[in-house]
Amino acid sequence: MVPRLPQNPDQFEDQVKAILEEKYGYEVIKPSKNNFGYDLEIIRPGRRSIAVQVKRFKIPVNKGHVKRFINFMRLAIAGSNFSEGFFISASGFTKPARDYRNDEFNKNPNTPVVSLGIVFHNGDIEWDYLDPRSSLHPSQDSSRETSSAVSSPEDDPSKVHKKASRRYYFGIFTNKGGTGKTIVSAHLAGAFALLKYDVILLDIDPQRNLKKLFQNDEDYEDSSLFVPPLRPGQGGNVISVLDEAEWEVDKDNHNDIKIVICDCNPTLEENSSSLVEEFDYCIIPTTLNPLGIAKNSDVVRRTFDQIRSKNSKAEVHALINSYVTDKAAKKRNDLLLNLLKRQTDFHEDNKFYLIDPNSCAIHYSKSLYYWGMHIVEKKEPELAFKEFGGKCVPREDFLKLADYFRGRFEEPQSTIG
Repeated sequence: MVPRLPQNPDQFEDQVKAILEEKYGYEVIKPSKNNFGYDLEIIRPGRRSIAVQVKRFKIPVNKGHVKRFINFMRLAIAGSNFSEGFFISASGFTKPARDYRNDEFNKNPNTPVVSLGIVFHNGDIEWDYLDPRSSLHPSQDSSRETSSAVSSPEDDPSKVHKKASRRYYFGIFTNKGGTGKTIVSAHLAGAFALLKYDVILLDIDPQRNLKKLFQNDEDYEDSSLFVPPLRPGQGGNVISVLDEAEWEVDKDNHNDIKIVICDCNPTLEENSSSLVEEFDYCIIPTTLNPLGIAKNSDVVRRTFDQIRSKNSKAEVHALINSYVTDKAAKKRNDLLLNLLKRQTDFHEDNKFYLIDPNSCAIHYSKSLYYWGMHIVEKKEPELAFKEFGGKCVPREDFLKLADYFRGRFEEPQSTIG
C-alpha cells in the first residue's frame, strides 16, 4: 500500500516519526510541547541525540525557518544535547533556503550539522541537502530498497488533529497613501516576532510591497525573515510573507501561528469580505500635521465605516505615525490631537479607539524613513530595528504597540527593557 501524506501537521509529524523508526531503525520520541526548536528527538544510546524539525506546508519551507533551526542548533542547550539536526518537509525547501544552508557550511565548517529532507507520497525521505558530516552515510539513504510500507497515521482513527490555539488577525488599513501602512504592518510583525511569536504577513496590497521588501530571491518564491531574539540563549522567530491565495491553501498547516497581520488594499472595497470578517483588530495609521489633519480625520472616519460595514466585532484603533515630540512640538501636538478627536467621533462606537500618542505612537525616525534601502543596495531583508548608541526608537515603539495589543488578548508580560 502506498501511504498518503496526512492532511494535518500533527499526523504528518507522526508519519515522519514512523518513517524514521521503521525505515531507519531509529528510536524516536516526541518531546513535550513546552520544548522549542524541534518536534522529534532521535535517541542514540551512548551518543548525543538528533533534533528533528517537521513542517507540513503545501508551499516550500522558506529561508527564515531554516535559518531559525540552524540558530537553534547553535545554542548551548542544543549543542549539549544534539549532535545534528534533520529538517523534514512535505513540500521541499525554497532555493534561498537550500542556498543558505549550503553557504553556511562553506563559510564555516563548524556550523551545526543540519540536513534537509522531503517526504514523498511513497513514504520515502529524499535528502534535499545531506550535510557531508551527517551520520547518514549514502548507504543509509532512505531510497534503498525496503519491503515494508510505512502506514500513514491518517489511516488510524484514534489520531486526532490538535486544534490550533486562538489565532488573532490584524488588518492595517488606509485609503490615503503615505500614512505608513506597509511600514506599520512589517514592523508590528517584527515586534511580535521579538515577543516570541511566529508571524504571517499577508500582502493584500496590489503593489506587493511586502513581498518585495522581504524577498530572498528574484521571483518572490521566498519572502521571509528570521528575527533574532531579544536576549541570548533563545531561539528567535520567523516572519513569512504570503499572498492571500497562498494563505488560503496553507493556513491549516500553520497550526503554531497565533498572529496574522494583513497589509490591506488601500481601495477598501477591494479587500476580501471573508478576510475582513476574520479581523480581530484593525489599525489605521495617521499623522498629525496642520495641512493634512482635516483630510486625515475624514480618511480615518471613512475607513472605520468601511471596516464596520463588513465586520461588527473588530476593534478599530487609530495610531499616530511619524510623531514628533520635541519641546517645541508639544503645544502643536495637543492642538492637532484635539482637532482630530473633534472631527472624528471616537465615542460613536464602543470599539473605536484613538491610541493615546503619549502612551504609544510611532515616532519619526530616519531609520523608518529610509527603510527599504536594502533593496536598493541589494542586501538581505531587514527591519529598522538596528541600535544606534545602544538605543533603537522604532524597536521600542513597535514593542510598545505589540504589547498594547497583547494586553488586549492575553495576560500582559514585561518584555521591554
